[in-house]
Amino acid sequence: CPFCASIAPELRALVADRPGQVAVWFRHMPLDKIHPHARAAALASACADEQGRFAELHDTLFAQQDSIGGKAWEAFAREAGVRDLAAFGQCMDTRRHAARIEADLRAAKRLQVRATPTVIINGLLIEGTLTRDELEKHVADAARRPRRTAARTSPTPEEP
Repeated sequence: CPFCASIAPELRALVADRPGQVAVWFRHMPLDKIHPHARAAALASACADEQGRFAELHDTLFAQQDSIGGKAWEAFAREAGVRDLAAFGQCMDTRRHAARIEADLRAAKRLQVRATPTVIINGLLIEGTLTRDELEKHVADAARRPRRTAARTSPTPEEP
């Protein structure tokens, strides 16, 4: 997803600038009709996560989106530093994390997530791409209010 790729460095920088204050958890929401390889990419990232290489595979896939579908998942994993490629391949072959991805999809449906990326900050659902300044503003606002359950905000007209 090019929109998810654009927000990834912003999230990474936000976490780096606010150690101990901000955490990012990724959940899978492969949009199969739009991105035919999204589900396999989600599986690959979960398999890489078994070896502590989720972030590295995540970044590798976003950097090489044009190669997805034409390059073996094991090749991406090797470039991301996944050490045990045989275990990675077995994980992919058995689709070991398919249930995890389905659980993430069910959670997204319960929360009425309609688009990727969607960021949840202190219970506030924000759809669409966000700039670093927008992320900072939402985090600062969240720090001033009590924790709440998820609520929706719509993207501004400029956002996809």
